[in-house]
Amino acid sequence: MSLGRRVCSEVAAGRVGEPCLRLVSRPPTSLLAMTAPSVVGEVGDPMETIQPTGDLVVAVAAPGRVLTPSSSNLHIWVVGLGAIFGLYFALAIPPSQGIDETAHFLRTWLVSSGDLIADERIDPATNVNHAGGVIDRCVIDYIFGYTAAAARPDNYDAGSYWSETTPCDPQVRSWVIADASSNYSPFSYAPQAATVALLRAVGAPLPISFFGGRLAGLLSYLVIVGSAVRLAPRGKWVFAVVALIPMAVMSAATYNSDSMANALAILTVALVTRAVLNPRATTTTIVVLATAMVILPLVKQPYLPLVMLIWLVPGRLLGGGRRAIITKLGICGVTGFFSLVWWKIGFPDTPPSIFKADVDHIAQLKFVIGHPIEFVKVMGRTVAAGAQQSFVLRGMVGSFGMGRFAGRSNDVVAPLLALVLATGVLVAAYQREGGARRTELAPRRSAMYLVVPIATTAAGVVAVFLLMYMIWAPVGALMVNELQGRYFIPLLSVPVLSLTLRRDELRPGRPGWWIIATVVSLLLFAVGKTLLVFY
Repeated sequence: MSLGRRVCSEVAAGRVGEPCLRLVSRPPTSLLAMTAPSVVGEVGDPMETIQPTGDLVVAVAAPGRVLTPSSSNLHIWVVGLGAIFGLYFALAIPPSQGIDETAHFLRTWLVSSGDLIADERIDPATNVNHAGGVIDRCVIDYIFGYTAAAARPDNYDAGSYWSETTPCDPQVRSWVIADASSNYSPFSYAPQAATVALLRAVGAPLPISFFGGRLAGLLSYLVIVGSAVRLAPRGKWVFAVVALIPMAVMSAATYNSDSMANALAILTVALVTRAVLNPRATTTTIVVLATAMVILPLVKQPYLPLVMLIWLVPGRLLGGGRRAIITKLGICGVTGFFSLVWWKIGFPDTPPSIFKADVDHIAQLKFVIGHPIEFVKVMGRTVAAGAQQSFVLRGMVGSFGMGRFAGRSNDVVAPLLALVLATGVLVAAYQREGGARRTELAPRRSAMYLVVPIATTAAGVVAVFLLMYMIWAPVGALMVNELQGRYFIPLLSVPVLSLTLRRDELRPGRPGWWIIATVVSLLLFAVGKTLLVFY
C-alpha cells in the first residue's frame, strides 16, 4: 500500500508523459529507515524513486509508466483489451454462431418477454414433452436462417445481419422448442434480456435488439471482471489471463450462460482474496461476495462448490466467534437452498431421451455413487481420448462456429500451439504469486488456505463431469462425449488462493509486457480464425 494519501496523479503535473510528484506521509523511521533515496511503492505499482523531504516523502513517477502493464493498472488493460476484441467478436461472429447461441438467444428473448420459467408442451407428432415458448415469427426466421446458413460453404455477409430480416408482426408468433437452454435461470441472461426488453419496448428493429443484447452482455462482463481485478489485492494477473482467454471473450460477446458464470467466478475469488488480505475490507465486500456466491450456481449448477470459499473469510468480518460460523453456514445454506429451488421449479419435466435416446439421469447417478473408482476412470478417459481431447483441452482456449460447413471449419477448436501458449501464460501468472511463505500465519490457518481452494477446484471439476455424464452419457458409458473445455474456465482462478493467501508476491512491481503480448497474440489468432471460418 502507499504510505499515505495520493495528492496528485501521474498526469496531474501537466502533459501525459511528464513526471508527477506524489506526496505521501513519512512513516516512523523505525518502520522504514529512509536516510537516503530508496525505491518503494505500492505492491504491484511501477517502482518509484522516493525522496525524503522532512515530514513528507516525494515520489517521482517515471515518465511513460502510466501505460506500462502492472498490478496497479491491470484492470484498465483487461477492460481495454476486452472491449477492443469483444466488440469485434460481437459484431463479426454471425448470429447463431456463438457456442449454442441459437438456443440461448431464444431463451433470452423469452426472458425479455417475461417468461422467466420455460413453458412446456407435448409435441402431438411424437407425444414427447418439450420446453420452449411462443416467440415472434420474425425472430425465429432470423436466428434459424443463420443457423441453416452455417452448413453451406458460402461466406457470411455481415451487412445482411442488419438488413435481411422478416418484418416483425406481434400478431404472428409461433411455438418454438428450446430444450437445450430451458433450464437456465434468468440470471444467466440478465443484462442481455433487460437490454432486449428495453429495445423491444421502444420499437427497435430486430437486428438492433439482437446486437444490443450482445453488447450488453459484453459490457456487463467487462464491468464485473474489471472490478474484480481492480479490487483484488493479489492474484490480478491470474484473473486477467483467465478473463481474456479467447473463449471467455467470445462467450462474453455472444448469447450464452458462460459469460456470467466466468465473470462471477472471477469476482468470487477476487473478493475472497480482498476479504483475507485487505484490512480495509468491509461488510460491503462480504455482501457482494455472498450475492455472487448465491447467483453463480443459479447461472450454472456445477459451480455450487465455490460457496466453500466462504470459509476462508476472516471471522472478524462476520461478527467473530459463533456468529461468524453461523453466518458462513447461512450463506452456504441459502446458496444450496436457492439452487435446489431452481432445480425444482426451473427445470422442465422433459424426458432424458430428448438429449440422448439411451440416457437415464437417475440410473446414471446411482451408477456413479455405486462405482466411484470407475467414474474417476471415466474422467481420465474423457480427457485422454483423442477426439474428445480436442474439445476438453483445446476447446478451453477457443471454439469457432456451430454446425459450420466442414470445408470452412476443418477444426472448430484452437490448435495445440494456442493451448500451449495459453497454458504457459497462465502458469506464468500463477508463478507471480509464489513468493516467500507468510511466516506469521498459524499452521492451522495456512493449511486451510492450502486445502480449501484445492478441494473447491476438485469438487467443481467433479461436478462438471458428473452433470455432463448424467445428461449426455448412457449408464456405464466409458467417457463423456459432450464435455467441453469452456466449462472449466470458471475454475481456473480458484487455486490461486492457495498461493495468494499463504505466500508473498514474487518480485512485486514487475511489468507484465510479455504476458499481455501473449494474451493479445491468442486473441489475434481468434480474430484470424473467425475471419477464415465465417468470411
